[in-house]
Amino acid sequence: MNIKKVINFVPNFNFGGVENSNINLNRELRNLGFDTELLTNNIIDSKFVVDENTEIKSLDRSKMLFSVLDLINYIKLKKPDLIICSQFYANIIMIICCFLSRYKNKLVICERVPVYENLKNISYFKRQILKFLIKKLYPKAHCVVVNSKGTKIELNKLVANIKTKVIYNPVLNEHIDILSNEEIEDFNFQNNYIYLITVSRISYEKNIEEMVKIISRINCNIKFKLLIIGDGPRLDCVKQTVSKLNLDEKIIFLGFKSNPYKYLKYCDMYLSTSKFEGMGNSLVEALHFGLNIVSYDSPGGISEILGHGKYGHLIEHRNTDDFVTFLNSNICRKNIRKNKSLNNHLQMFYSDVFIQNFVKLMNEISDE
Repeated sequence: MNIKKVINFVPNFNFGGVENSNINLNRELRNLGFDTELLTNNIIDSKFVVDENTEIKSLDRSKMLFSVLDLINYIKLKKPDLIICSQFYANIIMIICCFLSRYKNKLVICERVPVYENLKNISYFKRQILKFLIKKLYPKAHCVVVNSKGTKIELNKLVANIKTKVIYNPVLNEHIDILSNEEIEDFNFQNNYIYLITVSRISYEKNIEEMVKIISRINCNIKFKLLIIGDGPRLDCVKQTVSKLNLDEKIIFLGFKSNPYKYLKYCDMYLSTSKFEGMGNSLVEALHFGLNIVSYDSPGGISEILGHGKYGHLIEHRNTDDFVTFLNSNICRKNIRKNKSLNNHLQMFYSDVFIQNFVKLMNEISDE
């Protein structure tokens, strides 16, 4: 079978690594001559900067369940050679839709977060249903693409003996270095301050409130600021915590930025307190710009990104005391030096490596 026509489905477009990874995938496949279409259930966040050749088609449904008939009819109409789908809710529904539409071609599903950990935040009854569906339906896909070995380990806690392929997210390219040279107009970096930063969707799993509480315990004599880039459902809660702890002068909210690189370039240390993280694109970007990184060793791919501690400091998960102790002892203004070892490590996160691995997988399953 020769794969030409591809539908790439993402359930809801919002600010995050899943969406950015799929935009990059769609763009690169189109550049290679594939007839690709980026399809979504709903565009929640319109802040995405997408090139003029990339169109996102929306089914305009408020919930995935409401899009079942649309998806069945769309699959019958388009008759794609390959369907790519991301995130477990969407993956479950897509597998069902493929069955109901009598779709006989190739299906690749992607898991970009540790699904086992993600399910812990769902009610018991719903969680048991989802676990059952994942165990029964995921083996129906031709392959499950995961973005880290940690994500694969978490998936295997639910379902074993399925074909999986680790392909790291397409985070780095020449374009981000060009963007990093853009002028900053909404913030002034001062030479006598140390700048900490996090770039994240402000949601439950990113655990930014805990980061704020850690910041409140840093030695008050240290002149520093924490920049928070991003927005999300818990933004107001985080801001309330900042005000309650009298940290308004220390913590600066810059909002969503389509170009966070120009800020990363001038910062000294990157912080992550995520409860779990499939890969963590912004940590890769922070390494690229030479920032010191301190992060919880959360379930998922963070440890892999940091070379299991070689390229950043890993704190035992949820050990706030150790996080505070490390910051008080190690805040410094010097970025890490990018040596040959780090440069070689970062190669697997480049867009061209990602697309080579994905096309290789497509060729493998097309021959099955």
